[in-house]
Amino acid sequence: MDKTQIIVYAFFLLISVGIAFIAIKYQEHSKEILAYKVKEEARAEGLLEIENYKKARQIVIDSIYKFEELGKQFAYDGITKHSLVTEEASKLTGLSEEEIFNIIKATCGLINSNKTL
Repeated sequence: MDKTQIIVYAFFLLISVGIAFIAIKYQEHSKEILAYKVKEEARAEGLLEIENYKKARQIVIDSIYKFEELGKQFAYDGITKHSLVTEEASKLTGLSEEEIFNIIKATCGLINSNKTL
C-alpha cells in the first residue's frame, strides 16, 4: 500500500465516523422532539378536557336556573326539577349523573345561601 491509498482510507474512515456521529446525534434529537411532542399533546388534551368540563358545567348551571324559574311558575317540586335538569344536561353535555348531581348540589347550595355564581 502506498501513501495515497492510506490517506484515502483514513479520509474515508474520518468521513464515515463523522456521518455516524451526525446520525446518532440526529436520532437522539428526534427522540427528544418526539418526547416533547407527546408531553405537549398530553398537556393540550388536559387543557381541552378542563375547558370542555367548564363549558359542560356552565350548561348544567344554566339548566338549573332555567328549571328553577320554571319551577316557580309551574310549582315543580325538587325531584321534578332535579330530573329535568339531569335529563337536559346529560343530553347536552355527556356528563355522568353523578357529576351532574354534584354540580346541582353545589349550585343549589349557592342559590339557597343567596350567593351568585
